[in-house]
Amino acid sequence: MRIILASTSPYRRDLLSRLGLPFDVATPDVDENFVKARAWPPRDVAVELSRLKAESVAAQMTDGVVIGCDQVVDAAGVILDKPGTKDRAAGQLRALAGTTFELHSATTFIDVSPGGIVGEPDPHCVTTSLTMRPLTDPEIDRYLDLDEPYDCAGSFRIEKAGIALFEECATADFTAIVGLPMMLVSRALREREVAAP
Repeated sequence: MRIILASTSPYRRDLLSRLGLPFDVATPDVDENFVKARAWPPRDVAVELSRLKAESVAAQMTDGVVIGCDQVVDAAGVILDKPGTKDRAAGQLRALAGTTFELHSATTFIDVSPGGIVGEPDPHCVTTSLTMRPLTDPEIDRYLDLDEPYDCAGSFRIEKAGIALFEECATADFTAIVGLPMMLVSRALREREVAAP
């Protein structure tokens, strides 16, 4: 079965490659800002974006399973986007320091055949609770210079030096923090009779 990752994220691509299976990458055409502008809970935003991304790519395919994904940092109901700059990243880390917040990693699977989409989209969401330790401005500055997490929502890379920013993490799937819950993905592939180890 063909596997199509509806994401251009290098982090998700690296995670999916761990299974040793061939897969294609496709760029979804979704207006994320339109969805985020709705007055929806952050978890629902993540699920909706993952579904829209999967549907966008599935409409162009004739076979296989499409994996759409999105991730939202939920700081007491406020969504934190990718900062883009060091100043904005520092502001995000100041806001998160000393707090517990949630990271919603949503994944939607869509099966496609030559006749079109098969069945309904299959959405899932893994929510991770993260507690960041209090941080000083010099600590924030040193961290940002080290990891440069300007393309990461919440301004941290927990898989790198960002792990030192945290006191506690509770999740059902630690790879969800990086962007793609691989225990869920491998189970979904096995259900589709793909030999995912």
